[in-house]
Amino acid sequence: MLRHTDASIGEIADKLGYRDMYYFSRAFKKYAGVPPLHYRHAAASRTDADYANALLQNRTASSYESSQGTVICHMQGEYTVTETPQRIAVLDVQYADHLLALGLSPVGSVGLGSAVLMFPQSLQAGLQHTELLGTYEYPNLSALERLAPNLIICTEVHEQYLERLSGIAPVVMFKRNENWQTILSLFGELTGKRAEAKQIIADYLRRTALLSEELASALAGKSVALIRPLDSLVRVHSAAHRTGAVLYRDLGLPVPLFVADTSDTAYHISVERLPAVQASHYFLLSNEFMQDGISATEQRVLGMLGGGEEQRVHSVDAATWIGCYGPMGINGIVDQVEKVLLG
Repeated sequence: MLRHTDASIGEIADKLGYRDMYYFSRAFKKYAGVPPLHYRHAAASRTDADYANALLQNRTASSYESSQGTVICHMQGEYTVTETPQRIAVLDVQYADHLLALGLSPVGSVGLGSAVLMFPQSLQAGLQHTELLGTYEYPNLSALERLAPNLIICTEVHEQYLERLSGIAPVVMFKRNENWQTILSLFGELTGKRAEAKQIIADYLRRTALLSEELASALAGKSVALIRPLDSLVRVHSAAHRTGAVLYRDLGLPVPLFVADTSDTAYHISVERLPAVQASHYFLLSNEFMQDGISATEQRVLGMLGGGEEQRVHSVDAATWIGCYGPMGINGIVDQVEKVLLG
């Protein structure tokens, strides 16, 4: 907004949820190194080419109709759907999820893991004929070339490979944290599955609306925390985080007072301070699958929170709760929440 609008600093602060413009300015300076106004002036001095590129990088995924066909707007420009692509390769597991939800399979997809690579268990059945293309962070571009796809879908993390990817097939690049419902709608446009995409979204909204009422009654105001143990700290997620949004926005679960502020997606605290969160239920994003065992920090968290009636810890797979951010993965999260909190 500082770069591309003429909104005042006060208006921008308000839109971001900061009640105090001066607090916002201090927070911004701490993050960016300069006050918001200085940042705006520096951005205004860029060349037209830099400005145009910045606009493109900040573009929200969308589509529109043209005389040639549906046009998908993405981070690297526009892709016109003149015919339905039959061989789609994806460099993020969440996009494999989107395709499977629409009854399609990618010809190739990245997987999860380090020593042993595999597709997420929840998606394996639908990806039996899909070639494994390395991982999200380290895609196997040679294997991708051999597949000869006619469309590649990736995220901004893969911009470093853009020239090589573009030499293989047309590339559509979305922000990794884009809203899953927006991306599913665009996948519906890409694959001729518009009606199916709309139905999936409608079913999800109906399901979560009904389930939120049951959960509100069952919890009776008891709060739920979403935490992830790291090397020496614990990340406590807020409703601004995309998985947190499923719990707190879509399902209406009570947010601990400790994480009620949504200006950040998460807060980092020491294990010793974890009791200050004061939640009744903790969904612990475990790295056990990725690390072939739980970490020392995770063990400390489990030991500290214990297993009493007033404080319950529910370990869930971090890779699927954060990585498989498509309709199947999201519904899987909702399934687990329902099972744990409603029995």
